[in-house]
Amino acid sequence: AGTAACGRPCPTATSASRTGSRATSEAGLEREVARRLAAVEGQEGPRLAHVRGVVETVREIAAAGGWPSDRADAAERAAWIHDALRLEDPSRHRSRIEAAGEEPDPWALAHAPALLHAQAAAVWAAARGETYPEVLMAVRHHPTGHPDWGPVGLLLYVADFCEPGRPHAERLGTASLRRHAGRGEEGLADVARQVLSLRLAHDVSRGRAVHPLSLRAWKRWSGERG
Repeated sequence: AGTAACGRPCPTATSASRTGSRATSEAGLEREVARRLAAVEGQEGPRLAHVRGVVETVREIAAAGGWPSDRADAAERAAWIHDALRLEDPSRHRSRIEAAGEEPDPWALAHAPALLHAQAAAVWAAARGETYPEVLMAVRHHPTGHPDWGPVGLLLYVADFCEPGRPHAERLGTASLRRHAGRGEEGLADVARQVLSLRLAHDVSRGRAVHPLSLRAWKRWSGERG
């Protein structure tokens, strides 16, 4: 690599090409997600606005936390993908999952079929060419959390809850949660724990069943034993 006048390494032609290719791929992903959501809710509908809000929140937290570019890019892809199929009918989710040779989440089928949009989106992303395991795992479990998530899953989970367009944003002070999540891995893990606590309390207060993965994540993230 060459060196700029300021003394920093200049990008090589190869690295510049990779950057350009990645940007082109992500632009294609954005267009595809926007097209899918617009087909149901029209141009610039609320679900697309939410997805864009999650993407911007991912960028904000990753930048504040000094994430390496490859991991930040992975989290951004997960943000675009996570609700790409949210507006499809759950019966289409089930068909898509089964066509890929997977079993739809039995708990979701029994209690909350709409949650299948996450598993279906992971299947769709893999068929589209996404190969990064952390991205696929983050998308697949973003409604519930997962005890074995790495940073990409935690960041998507936090950003999905804390994006500024959420109706609860002001009431729950999610701006402060976003700032805290940008304080390294410890801050992100702490906010993920808080978000899960808020979600569990919300579900329990309304008499809703809680997904087993959410309970397992709570035990892992809170340090409970047993």
